[in-house]
Amino acid sequence: MARRFRTRSLAASGWLRPRVEERIRRHPSSARITVQMERAALKLMRDIGKRRARAMLAEPGQLEMIAPGLSQMPSGPMVARLEALSRAARSLRQKRDPLAGRIDAHNLNAALLLARWRRRADLRLSLTREAA
Repeated sequence: MARRFRTRSLAASGWLRPRVEERIRRHPSSARITVQMERAALKLMRDIGKRRARAMLAEPGQLEMIAPGLSQMPSGPMVARLEALSRAARSLRQKRDPLAGRIDAHNLNAALLLARWRRRADLRLSLTREAA
């Protein structure tokens, strides 16, 4: 004779309707609003990074706060140096090291964006020189 398993409550057996929070979370309009909020947050972060990069472009001395000699570097080595600093800062944040907060992620991302802008401008300039 086989034994039948009986749950002790209706909630455990799945007979009850989901709570209001669950129904709202599952609703299609809620998913659309969540996607819109995530897109708006991403756009805001990009705008912050661009504004910060423009401020660094206007005042190159701000790059010196990230790493000494950074404002004097050519664009190619600057990108490599900033990517290495970004990797190091990311690994320090994972290790819960108190030094991780010294270089702000926004500043690193903005400086990397600035270095890429400079590298692109250098490339355009070299291409126009070759064409002439």
